[in-house]
Amino acid sequence: MASALSEASALTGLQAPLRAVIERFIGAIAQRKKAKIVLSGAALIIVLKLLLGARSKSRKYVSNLDTAGEPVGASATSTGPLVDTKYDVVVVGGGTAGCALAARLSEDPTIRVLLLEAGGSGAALSESRTPAGYGRLLYNATHVHGLRTEPQLEANGKSMFWPRAKMLGGCSSINAQMAQYGAFGDFNEWAAYIGDPSWSWKNIAQYFRKFEAYQPHPSYPEVDTSARGRDGPVHTGFFNTITPPSRAFVDACVGVGIKRTHDFNGKDGTLGAARIMTYIDKNYRRVSAETAYLTPNVLNRMNLTVAIHATATRVLFDTKTANGRPRAVGVEFGSREGGPTWKVYAKEVVVSGGAVHSPHILMLSGIGPAQQLKSRGITPILDLPGVGQRLVDHPVVDLYFKDKNNLSPKWLKPSSLSDVWKTLGAVFRYHVLGTGGPLAMNFGECAAFVRSDDPVLFPEAEFPDKLVDTSSAPDSPDLELFSTPFAYKEHGKIGFDVHTFALHVYLLRCVW
Repeated sequence: MASALSEASALTGLQAPLRAVIERFIGAIAQRKKAKIVLSGAALIIVLKLLLGARSKSRKYVSNLDTAGEPVGASATSTGPLVDTKYDVVVVGGGTAGCALAARLSEDPTIRVLLLEAGGSGAALSESRTPAGYGRLLYNATHVHGLRTEPQLEANGKSMFWPRAKMLGGCSSINAQMAQYGAFGDFNEWAAYIGDPSWSWKNIAQYFRKFEAYQPHPSYPEVDTSARGRDGPVHTGFFNTITPPSRAFVDACVGVGIKRTHDFNGKDGTLGAARIMTYIDKNYRRVSAETAYLTPNVLNRMNLTVAIHATATRVLFDTKTANGRPRAVGVEFGSREGGPTWKVYAKEVVVSGGAVHSPHILMLSGIGPAQQLKSRGITPILDLPGVGQRLVDHPVVDLYFKDKNNLSPKWLKPSSLSDVWKTLGAVFRYHVLGTGGPLAMNFGECAAFVRSDDPVLFPEAEFPDKLVDTSSAPDSPDLELFSTPFAYKEHGKIGFDVHTFALHVYLLRCVW
């Protein structure tokens, strides 16, 4: 069973060497000797990695998959009746939803829950827990699925990089930590469309407040805390570091007629320009679904098992039910391609792999368009043509600008000794002094939500062609603009040699 260890003993032994390295580091600064600076900085980074590594060991997950399921060799049957169940519920995918679901289900001690995650712990990675560090993970094949889109006809045939996390917490462990819940009118439209008032904003808002623990910031007293949750597991607030260009962006928005707001998730709705609330706690650490829901107390539950490096290969079905409809009874999973596989049976199976991997798992299991499955050598169990179809993401236009004031933090990717020096200073401030600084940036710092039919922003004389309005209500935006402190391409893989900043314009709801 998953359990948690105390951090105290692991940290205590590092205090003396950490203090010694800091003293040498400061001594090198005073003497201005480059060699000592570099050596002391390197030693500091090594000790910090040891420190962070010690913290990561405070979480224990099951990595021996023999304890999670039964070895089955190359395959497992998916046509037999339900056999003896070790668990009541198997949750496939330890991402944003999967972590929350496993934690909530296991609150009932009579429900035995197994959570299967293809990757490892996101909380164990300093690049994830440090708000500004996630860009270093996006091209790491160990921790991220480096997916690419099909060639996009309306983008000159380009294939876009589309990373998906492979770790506990899912994309909440590698995203820009922007806490923005959506426009009220969109929820109301969904409720009307499906005839279910429980999806209306009036009802859904209570669940946002339930999961949230808003942490007030002295610089933002205007935020209406009555609209924010206080006792949930997910810490939110304004503890990220923002840069001067982003502050100037909000002022510029107000200057052209966009109202200034204080909380995109407040009672006044989404329209306006403001700093973005983030999933960063008051200690300047990322808050992911893993850190929020798989806490030491949760992991100590005897009825919860969290298995890592366990990739689901298919859902197992009983196809001989009384009503003739297949019923999910278990999951087959493995640790590496071509390696051994395991099977586990349960009363219920929840597929929680996200927008890409949930349909992928279903199709591998025989659920999806029958002809497409047959063409891949998969025996169809249920012909559902909609599975794996009609995925749409937000199109975005990136606008790059040269920063003539040279204020951008491009030194976070060091290209000179001066950049290295600034980076070491930022590391020291964040990890040792604990005062945030540049490493507490989330890069998606400020935003504006507007409507394309706003006559103040888009006078008809200048903009005669109108976008097709896909928003659901007059108070719902159809465009988002947000600022970043430097320009980039391909999710940060490609940067610029000069100081830059950027604006990004999103179409919020797409027509297809």
